[in-house]
Amino acid sequence: MATLILVSGIAFAVCGQAWLIYIAYRHSVAWAIACLIPIVALIFAIMNWEECKFPLGMQFLGLIITYNIISSSPFELIGGEVETIRKETLIVAEAVRQYKKEMDKVPEDSLDLLNAGMLSEENVYDPWGMPYNIISSQGTISIWSYGEDKSKDGDDNISFGYHWKK
Repeated sequence: MATLILVSGIAFAVCGQAWLIYIAYRHSVAWAIACLIPIVALIFAIMNWEECKFPLGMQFLGLIITYNIISSSPFELIGGEVETIRKETLIVAEAVRQYKKEMDKVPEDSLDLLNAGMLSEENVYDPWGMPYNIISSQGTISIWSYGEDKSKDGDDNISFGYHWKK
């Protein structure tokens, strides 16, 4: 959804600019070329306010929409699931450290941690009901969710990596 809103904002801004350049072209080719520079386009729009208020408004609306989407947290763009997963994987990572210390191996997934009594039921599953997957390599724990499509090869997999504490 955020991508659609972002694209809409950019489209509004570009269409507003194109409309403004078209109006400038009707005045002269020199104005149309000069309006490719944003400050000149703004000056032209102010000088020709009655003709240019709607395209200028479109540009500002598009820029405001685009800015609001770009300045949002990436966690907010996906509906909060990523933030939930980030918080839960911190808990899982700590349980993995404890498991490794006691069992001298890394669990395959969060169900191993549940069975060992090192993780509560509420932190075992991602927002889509799947257990978190765990892998360890060279002092780093990677914990990931297969995402909404629950597919290992899906393009919505979410992963967080944590370094072992010395």
